[in-house]
Amino acid sequence: MKYFDIVWSSNKDGPGKRVVLFLQGCPLNCVWCHSPHSQPMEAPVLYFREYCVNCGRCRTVCQQCCFVNNQGKNIFNRSACVRRGECVLNCSHGALAYNLRESTPEEIFEKIKMELKLLKNIGGLTLTGGEPMLQYSDARELLRLCKEMGVHTAVETSGAVNPEYFKELIYYVDCWLFGLKQTDVDKCFTMTGADLNLIRRNLNYIASNGQDKIIIRTPMIEGFTDDIDNIQRISEIMLSLGLKEIELLPYNPNTAHYYLAMGKDFDEQKFKLPSQNRLQEIMKIFEEKGINKKIIE
Repeated sequence: MKYFDIVWSSNKDGPGKRVVLFLQGCPLNCVWCHSPHSQPMEAPVLYFREYCVNCGRCRTVCQQCCFVNNQGKNIFNRSACVRRGECVLNCSHGALAYNLRESTPEEIFEKIKMELKLLKNIGGLTLTGGEPMLQYSDARELLRLCKEMGVHTAVETSGAVNPEYFKELIYYVDCWLFGLKQTDVDKCFTMTGADLNLIRRNLNYIASNGQDKIIIRTPMIEGFTDDIDNIQRISEIMLSLGLKEIELLPYNPNTAHYYLAMGKDFDEQKFKLPSQNRLQEIMKIFEEKGINKKIIE
């Protein structure tokens, strides 16, 4: 399994307190994505320029000559990088990072087992990403080991994957954190690259196998997902499937951090959190429909 982070005690990623495993790779390209480094299956080396003191150690050890001293500034040529990692290991100020790890499901289970025992009665394990369903075969094995130990399992997904993947995991998942971002077909594709019809098909399937196992999650981004038509459609989809829980995820204002570390441009002015009045209006719509709503901050 390819993963880039483990959070050991989260109360924002499923019921109770959770161990959260962040799996690498995502089929979407959401324009507001707060973790763009999670999208490719082969994670990039991150360069946090603000921490670089231009000590030159990376230039000394990099066999690809990816680093150049240009007028007192350390320049990273990412196109030549083959992710060997010597530069990261020799960076003494935290300017370089390569977070991708690869282990078998059994190895990961052994790594997190003691923490899962502590959380067994108050939480469990959550797989997120990226898109954890892309690694469905290994995910199934890890979830199976958790279920054998009596640990509650959750999977966060965009739903924009092969329906067969859900059939492989359905037996081992106690809670689905299912993303519904934009319910207009054209806007959904433009904003995320996803096929809304595929997302709806997968949501219908897992709802048919347990309505009470699904929590809808919707990011709140002004001008992208907070329009009232979109919110009304989300509530209608939920009611049609008997779904009663939604979590609203406010836009992360620190999103630009990882784009800069990847050498990508990001227009910070383009994305922002909806106003409090709009959030209250959205909350009221769900309340009037009898849907349990919660803002995750």
